[in-house]
Amino acid sequence: AFWARRQCHETTIHSVDALAAALGRYPTSADTTIDPAVAVDGIDELLAGFMTRNKSRLRSESPLVVGVAAEESPTGWLVEVGPAPAVVTVAPSDEVADHCDVRLEGPAVAVYLTLWNRSDELDLVDLWRSAPVTWG
Repeated sequence: AFWARRQCHETTIHSVDALAAALGRYPTSADTTIDPAVAVDGIDELLAGFMTRNKSRLRSESPLVVGVAAEESPTGWLVEVGPAPAVVTVAPSDEVADHCDVRLEGPAVAVYLTLWNRSDELDLVDLWRSAPVTWG
């Protein structure tokens, strides 16, 4: 199941890269054919599977909590960022805003593309852009 999930998102993000090359710009969520359910799963994979790893560069000297909510998901994520690897907690999406310093919220596909640094459709904390996903 892990590998099927990983390949789903790897292929999806590569297709977005190909679309960006064809468009000559970042695609918007409307430009893609990504299903919102796939996007919600991809958000979870990125947050819980990559950003919590020891090698993740998502760090901040001043601790902060980034709240992430996708409109199509009943749950959201609280990403505690500090000098150590991030800690991610799943929470009811309507509670995310009450427990974070900054928020990223919107349609699932837009949030997915933004978190994977493949869109400028939503505003993103600069600290996120400095922490690209690496594999290996």
